[in-house]
Amino acid sequence: MTTSRYLAHSANAAGHTQGSPGSEEAALAGLLHDLGNYTDRFQARLQGKDSGLDHWSQGAWLALMKHHAVGAALAIEDADFLDTEAHFEGDERGKRYRESGPVLEPWAALAALRSFVNESIRAASEAHTEVREVREALWQAATDSARNRWEYNC
Repeated sequence: MTTSRYLAHSANAAGHTQGSPGSEEAALAGLLHDLGNYTDRFQARLQGKDSGLDHWSQGAWLALMKHHAVGAALAIEDADFLDTEAHFEGDERGKRYRESGPVLEPWAALAALRSFVNESIRAASEAHTEVREVREALWQAATDSARNRWEYNC
């Protein structure tokens, strides 16, 4: 399989749930995840002539800086970590991946975060009333934005 075909296949597989939240960034991560493999320095590393260079950070950097795709950049880094972990946890039959974790329920996570902030951070705050009001306004704007984005993508 050619490099361009492999990357196109990876992008298609990663973004297979087209139209669902994050599918575009997943496809971008699939396309860029091995970008560093094709640099002269990484090829030198494979020949033992260089060291300390990974193959994923170039793709993550491009996803973040050119496409402003934070999710894609994080996915590239996380996928590399999980693949490396599977390699070292594997045996003669091949890689062994960890079991999938629980599905993230965004609104339950947000409620838990709000509870933590209220009980731990706000309760101990000695900030002036004006500062607390600005913090609350910022919190509300951030959660409203997240909710709007989630609803838009669903």
